[in-house]
Amino acid sequence: MKKSWLILNIVTIAAVAALYVLYFTGTGKTTGAKKSSAEGEVITQDFTKAIYYINFDTVLAYYDMHLDMVDQLENMAKTSEAELTSKERIFQKEVNDYQVKMQKGLLLRSEAQEVEQQLATVQQQLLKLQENLRLDLAEQQVVANRKVLDSIMQYLAEIQPQYNYMIVLGTSFGGGVLYANKDLDITQVVIKGLNEKYKEERDNKEK
Repeated sequence: MKKSWLILNIVTIAAVAALYVLYFTGTGKTTGAKKSSAEGEVITQDFTKAIYYINFDTVLAYYDMHLDMVDQLENMAKTSEAELTSKERIFQKEVNDYQVKMQKGLLLRSEAQEVEQQLATVQQQLLKLQENLRLDLAEQQVVANRKVLDSIMQYLAEIQPQYNYMIVLGTSFGGGVLYANKDLDITQVVIKGLNEKYKEERDNKEK
């Protein structure tokens, strides 16, 4: 499973939603803040404007909480796949054994019918298990997506009084926002803050 599948799923949510609007009542304006670019250069960011945006592709690519959840989902998928594969091998062996006995004429007709019924029941159980595992993984993915999105929105609400913005848009390639001035981009600020908060929460849980 590729790490991009969870990213693409959440980006789809962002594209459908087009933008996430947060209304606040913060007073007082901050004239500026500093953020670091990908090259490590310190850039002065003006936060006196009312509208800003974050690039979801970039946030999700560097948000540790999201990356951890991707790893967890991948491990769950591998475990489910291993469980299903193991049961399928056992089933296939039973089918092969039945076929060999039939070829050698070692089973009565009544015995053959009973074995066939048992194999059909096991096959249905395997199909049901496969579907249940698929649905469970899909549900886990949806919940993970919502947790990541909720944490981003909560963090934006927490830092609003500091920057006094009125609206924060979520952009992605091919999404609803086709152009936005780079001066309105607070992606790096948000990534840094999200990771610091997530690390603190994770460290507290481990104590």
